[in-house]
Amino acid sequence: MLGKANTLREGDDITLVSCGELGHHTLEAAKLLKEKGISAQVLDMATLKPFDEEAIIKAAKKTKAIITIEEHSVNGGLGATVSQIVCANHPVFVTTIGLPDQYLVTGNSLELFAHYGLDARGIAASAQELLNRISRSSS
Repeated sequence: MLGKANTLREGDDITLVSCGELGHHTLEAAKLLKEKGISAQVLDMATLKPFDEEAIIKAAKKTKAIITIEEHSVNGGLGATVSQIVCANHPVFVTTIGLPDQYLVTGNSLELFAHYGLDARGIAASAQELLNRISRSSS
């Protein structure tokens, strides 16, 4: 449905939010996390305008953290939108995985996703790192 997030997987520990082609990699990351005892909710944002703010607020209330995954610059875009919504409504830890604001290496999409941590392994590693950081900060 236009403007509504699609919940691809339910989870309680962390929410992974992506759009477009990265949805497949995000689902695979959730499977890798499950093998390590981490329950990841996966949201696919069908559109960025209109944006489903309600789904993000609900996810923030449900899980400890949110990671956005986008094949876009980490400046602006999905990560910035999610961060603004979370900050204004229900603050939780948010990390954005995307492309750095610099000249990029070249390659096919799978090579680039792996290089920039946008493949399943990179996404899962970022999720574990964020949850570890949260755990250390609350000790």
